[in-house]
Amino acid sequence: MDKPIPSRWHLNTIVRHLRTLCVICGQLDAGHSKPQPGSAPTHAVAPRRTSHILTDGMLSAAPGALGVLALPATVFVASVAAGRLLRHLVHTSAAASSAAATPSEPRNGLPKRYSNLEELEADAQPLLTPQAYGYYSGGSDNEWTLAENKAALGRYRLLPRVLVDVSTVDMSTTLLGQRLASPILFAPMAQQRLCHPDGELAMARAAAASGLPYILSTMATSSIQEVAEAVAAAPEGGWPCDPTLWFQIYVLKRRDVTEMMIQEVERLGYKALIVTVDAPRLGHREADDKSKYSLPPHLSMKAGLGAGWWGGVARPVAGLDGSNLELITKAAATTEGVATDGSKFGRHFSDLFDQRLTWEFLPWLKQASKLPVLLKGVLSPDDARKAVELGADGIIISNHGGRQLNYSPAAVDMLPAIAEAVQGAVPLLVDGGITRGTDVIKCLALGASAVLVGRPLLWALTLGGQKGVEEALALLHYELELSMALLGCPSVDQITRDYVIQPPGYPLDIPAARRPTCYLSLAALGGNLFGVTSWLLGLDGGRLAESSRLDVLVPVGGFRRCLDAQNGEENISVVVAPIREGFTLQRMGSPEEAAQRFLETTVAPEGSGRTARLLGAGSRRDASGQLYYWQEFTVQSDAFNRHNLSVYSARNGLLYTLNAQCPEERWAADEPAFRRAAESFTILNSGVATAGFPDRL
Repeated sequence: MDKPIPSRWHLNTIVRHLRTLCVICGQLDAGHSKPQPGSAPTHAVAPRRTSHILTDGMLSAAPGALGVLALPATVFVASVAAGRLLRHLVHTSAAASSAAATPSEPRNGLPKRYSNLEELEADAQPLLTPQAYGYYSGGSDNEWTLAENKAALGRYRLLPRVLVDVSTVDMSTTLLGQRLASPILFAPMAQQRLCHPDGELAMARAAAASGLPYILSTMATSSIQEVAEAVAAAPEGGWPCDPTLWFQIYVLKRRDVTEMMIQEVERLGYKALIVTVDAPRLGHREADDKSKYSLPPHLSMKAGLGAGWWGGVARPVAGLDGSNLELITKAAATTEGVATDGSKFGRHFSDLFDQRLTWEFLPWLKQASKLPVLLKGVLSPDDARKAVELGADGIIISNHGGRQLNYSPAAVDMLPAIAEAVQGAVPLLVDGGITRGTDVIKCLALGASAVLVGRPLLWALTLGGQKGVEEALALLHYELELSMALLGCPSVDQITRDYVIQPPGYPLDIPAARRPTCYLSLAALGGNLFGVTSWLLGLDGGRLAESSRLDVLVPVGGFRRCLDAQNGEENISVVVAPIREGFTLQRMGSPEEAAQRFLETTVAPEGSGRTARLLGAGSRRDASGQLYYWQEFTVQSDAFNRHNLSVYSARNGLLYTLNAQCPEERWAADEPAFRRAAESFTILNSGVATAGFPDRL
């Protein structure tokens, strides 16, 4: 009797089963395959898709043949799959035992030579699961802002200067009182163990080896203490400074818990707090929604209080025990049993952090911590000015890597306006799309003290662990040093707006800033010697000055003010006067250029009967990064011979000038006090101060 010919439905069913079994076999083979020497391990690799061995075209084969072969083929493939499954289970068990006894060999450096950081992402993507890659690479909504960050940087042009000695190029800078190898910081990035088993520990060690601060995220997969210990144990790098750790913090709904986190950070030696202020909720990240992103079960977010221990001593919080402290910092990763149509991580983020946060938190935070506080996520000049008024020690201009409000402007486009708004009161940092040395230069020229780099370092971590990050950073440093030489700018401090050309249509049409009214009253009848501040206010043809009148003149204790040009008595005075937002010290050129122009146009102009000699000029920054210019000169006439030392700086729309002067014959006696006052002259949030003189403005 002839065997029945199977229907097409039966054939489709058989083929579907065969395909499934073949895919299983292929995945087991992929899991068994050993990486070639030099290749990346597969701990974070997404399962490899196996091509279908059976295609629909095979259904055109003789039905009788398929009917005869279908059952034996199915049995054969099933037996092969079962055998491979058994071997896979044995292999997995042995591997797990081996891994428990011997740690896996970490990746050691980038797998090949790269020309630039933009090439890293393509090689890193296959090493990450689709969920992890989408979480790192994605932006909000249609990702317009994510793309705009890079596009905006490309619109600015650099204007080189020629015949400049660039035999030595100095990339180092000072930020918050610490000398850094370069103006490049590690941006705070969450959950770095998705990239590499060492995660934040590898990244922090790489920063320490490179002489740069590492900013640990609240959403890290390594604890505050683990990172501090890793950096402390790291071998000394090539830069002569102590490794520096900063901590990025979200303000929790429980302020008492937030305060305890701050205390733990301070105890472990972190040097600054970065408060993210642009994320009352997570932006609509479509990649995360589609993948229902959540932290894998073998990882947890540890950057909170761990088990709530400070140096081994438990400190209770009302309503929370030690385990709850750990749970509250891990809540955004706790996704078991959560029903949501989108990102489980986003759902818990909103539950964890304070969505009612307002400006009142900043004075509270300044009282709660002794550390410098920088606000991250500021884009409005008004917000930047208000942050300074309330005591912020720095501002990070950022749109969260294009991951929050879509169609918000690129950070670099808002940098010039914010620089004008704060007038050097605090250091400005900027992030977003920075992958090239020329990107760094553009940001510095537009008013930034430093930049933050994020995703490229994550791709480097994925590809090569700590050494991979070090190599990526070395590549960026190479680009920065070379670009500075080609620009004709041998040091970071000399990079000003004179080196950058803004795109057509710039500056942007930003809503008018609400500047506070300055109600300074006239406190003295007179001016400083030959109108130092009057001259400064009249720079650039007076276009930047509101007035050449001195609004405030206050003597510093122990010295009398100079009442007029004929008074030769010793004097130290501080003058404060309003200036327009466009006024910056850098706009005056170098300190030497500004001082020489001052002597030629104001102190001893042609036909005045006076002669002047410049003895020195330069610049310095205080611990907060505030920029000061200084100049020393003598001026002679038939009636007098005087020695002058002055320091000036701009902040919050005001120009502060310290003037020290006396007859030349008195200089030797008065010089120590004058130099002490000039070198310690500092603008504070409450006014100004000089060493040895308690009076403040």
